[in-house]
Amino acid sequence: MTCLPNNSQRTLRALIWILCLCTAAGACGSSTAAQRPTITFSCAVTPDSKLIGHLHALYTQAFSQLGYNFVLRDRPGRRSLSDANEGITDGECARLGKLNDNPSYQNLVRVDALLVHFKLSAYSFRDDLPPITADNILNLKLRIGYPRGHAAQEALLAKLPSRYLSQFSEITHGIRMLTANRLDIMVVPEALLNAALDEIGSPAPHKVGVLAAYGAYPYLNSKHRHLAPPLAEVIKEILSDPHHPLHSFSESTQAN
Repeated sequence: MTCLPNNSQRTLRALIWILCLCTAAGACGSSTAAQRPTITFSCAVTPDSKLIGHLHALYTQAFSQLGYNFVLRDRPGRRSLSDANEGITDGECARLGKLNDNPSYQNLVRVDALLVHFKLSAYSFRDDLPPITADNILNLKLRIGYPRGHAAQEALLAKLPSRYLSQFSEITHGIRMLTANRLDIMVVPEALLNAALDEIGSPAPHKVGVLAAYGAYPYLNSKHRHLAPPLAEVIKEILSDPHHPLHSFSESTQAN
């Protein structure tokens, strides 16, 4: 067996020692990540928008800074809220700022960090419609479509007979219904409409009115109430970047 010179032996031993240190450090880092608690949010944002991806990235970064892993689960609109309210998930990704006015969701705590502000607007391919408002929409007897499980639209349109209303699971479906003349108007936030139009390459309907303006916020189940203030601060810090992609979903309006 050929023996290495002393200098070569020392070099080899040093390399092996460094390799061992690196391996141990990697294993330690993986172990630390595996041992961190996990926060799970439900989210009812329609999958045909890019918004859900940006929210996922935001919360992953924010909770990582607070020492948590993060998981996002898609749920139908009402199911998403009820899961968070009942503690099946730890929170809800984006809901109206005044959600706590609803007695059905008293186990939810608002995180005071505005995610996006948006308008609920009415869109149509018809050219003969008057300007649509929250007041006159109840009297025009129009065929109206809106995304299933969206509380804001449901609250606005609750007084209309069901025969005038149609729900769809994805905004792309609503656009196709509008194009096929199965709807007179569709009520959605502009940013979500634009994202869906980009996906399917459809001609854009024109805006025929603005019904309301809202702000969207995160919510935590009350068992995680202590996380609301630090989570709000971290989210505000992240969103202080004027180029954050989430800002592209906000419209120029005062949030409620």
